Amino acid sequence: MKTSKLIFVCFCLVGLTQLVWSQNNSASAHRHGISGYLDPHSRTFTTKAENSRPNQPLAGTAIVFRETFNFSISAQDIPSNAVIFCDASISTNDTNGDWYDGNEIVATRSGDSASCSVPILVRWTLVNPTTDTIDARVNVYTEQGVSIGGGGWDYLERYSDQPDITLSVPANDTTVTTGVSFTM
Repeated sequence: MKTSKLIFVCFCLVGLTQLVWSQNNSASAHRHGISGYLDPHSRTFTTKAENSRPNQPLAGTAIVFRETFNFSISAQDIPSNAVIFCDASISTNDTNGDWYDGNEIVATRSGDSASCSVPILVRWTLVNPTTDTIDARVNVYTEQGVSIGGGGWDYLERYSDQPDITLSVPANDTTVTTGVSFTM
């Protein structure tokens, strides 16, 4: 018993030593010299620009808005015990970079139809909010657990999506509602 404890302690110390060494090596790489690379063919050193974005605040206009998608789903072929999910995501490509947000909600069923409202609360800092556009992606999917022989189980899945929707960037502090319909 004492030997197994000693071996366990040794393995833990070796693991911690490796962790400390790797942290020391990465920290020392940033302290020495100029980052870049030496081209072996031309024998010239090319500096690598440091990313200044994490240390500086983004320039532009902070926009806070809510994009809400109201889903209307015809679920005639979907069993009543299956769960239907509504998924929406929005993104834009601005001078400050790519922005993305999304949300997913379980739909409320009523007979052969289902509905849900998917809100996406956004805070983006955009340089060009009046000319940027939003790419919206919406889809619904259903999952149903089924039992299979021998006590096992599996999922039946079904997906439905639509082509991307292009929207304008809303004004600050506004809510925009977009309706979408699906047949499954």
